[in-house]
Amino acid sequence: MANAAIGLAANFPPTATVGQTAVPADLYFQNNSTNPSTLTITVTTISLLPSCSSYSFLACTGIDTGVFAISPTGTGRAGSACAAVAFTIAPSGAADGHYDITWPGTITLAAFGTAGLDECFIDFTIDVLKAPATDALPDVGHPGVQTLPSGIVQGTASDTSFALGFGTTFITVQPVQPTIVTLASGTVAVGNTISDQATLSGGVAATGSITFRAYGPADATCSNAPAFTSAPVTVAGNGTYTSAPFTVLLAGTYRWIASYSGDASNLPVAGLCNDANENVVVNKSNPAIVTVASGTTNAGSPITDTATLSLGVNPTGSITFNLYGPNDATCNTSIFTTSTSVSGNGSYLSASFAPLLVGTYRWIASYGGDANNNPVPGACNDSNETVTITQASPSIVTVASAGGGIGTNLTDQATLSGGAAPAGSITFVAYGPNDATCATPVFTSNAIVVSGNGSYTSTPVFTPGTAGLYRWRAFYSGDGNNAAVSGACNAANES
Repeated sequence: MANAAIGLAANFPPTATVGQTAVPADLYFQNNSTNPSTLTITVTTISLLPSCSSYSFLACTGIDTGVFAISPTGTGRAGSACAAVAFTIAPSGAADGHYDITWPGTITLAAFGTAGLDECFIDFTIDVLKAPATDALPDVGHPGVQTLPSGIVQGTASDTSFALGFGTTFITVQPVQPTIVTLASGTVAVGNTISDQATLSGGVAATGSITFRAYGPADATCSNAPAFTSAPVTVAGNGTYTSAPFTVLLAGTYRWIASYSGDASNLPVAGLCNDANENVVVNKSNPAIVTVASGTTNAGSPITDTATLSLGVNPTGSITFNLYGPNDATCNTSIFTTSTSVSGNGSYLSASFAPLLVGTYRWIASYGGDANNNPVPGACNDSNETVTITQASPSIVTVASAGGGIGTNLTDQATLSGGAAPAGSITFVAYGPNDATCATPVFTSNAIVVSGNGSYTSTPVFTPGTAGLYRWRAFYSGDGNNAAVSGACNAANES
């Protein structure tokens, strides 16, 4: 029996990149029969396996389908035994993913050595769909990821013997380099949320994830730990992906960086610090302040102001309370200033002040702000910020001197209390015997000048000339800030 033989080569380019289309390739086979060299071979079947990581006895044992798509047609190359033949290339449906190649008519390879006619070139193209799942040549001499395409040709020799040809090669499949374009959200105030958006393009069936990192104020080079790192956002193809929102609590400029992880078919890609459209300005928050002064009271009684701070973001600093006195309707000169430390939104109470003059007092409360919150000034004559001070109502307690015989010198003493820096005077009046209702004075003292709360004694002394029961009364005149007050007829200790 003759020794029919076919030589075969699957000629793929040495490298290709995921995403490339219509890459030229060919399947070449030749009648290599030399015993005898006169044999011709009629081709019966042709198959093409685009990718496989390992073989055993012509069979693919490292199945790795889907790396390439083969064009549906091929063409016999001019000058060969299959010149101008239109080949149909179709998936076989087999588990190894090989393609069957069919053609009309008959292809006969001439005897070995018959120039051009003992061989056939089938030209076709490949689309690179993804990277191989397994590296067929993982040694250091073959960087990157390789797969092993192969072809099988069978035929019948002119002496009816069987002819078989098998050949393989390797191709390095490079992952594609996608691009990423990012767009951060706009300017906000402290306490609001910011986010980032990344549009991935140029990838091929991209998977993996995009991670978004925000770098805080005072980190213009993004060299510190991120202020926020999003959970990885799953990628399913080219498209636009958005980070989770991040609530910003510090004012300043935040810088986003979005990073795509890559996968077997797509290289990683990351943005850079200060990329265009990746900085977000966070302004200070604008708190609000509502103030309520204490109510109307008498001169000498304490008054206060309460300021309620809201809408701040973890506010610190202080609230300053200024009080303006009567006859200062435009709040030109503060008569009392106090500050209260702020620790968060809430209500803050001023220290108390006891005004001594009647009239209308005006409070102004102002929040000074901090690094993340703008100041909030109050204004003169704000609603609920005026306090009316009325006259104080002092009281008077009197004690007359002891009695005696005719000619005894008598005096009266009055103790004034509850006044607001009282001025004015106290006048002491004595009523004679048989005047139980104090209708007719028999003695009136000098007006004793009052200078503050305290005890005052009548002068000059009163020396009665008639025996009997005498009654004293003390009359405080009052002043602009204190109401007048007097003792009653027949008051205790006044006879």
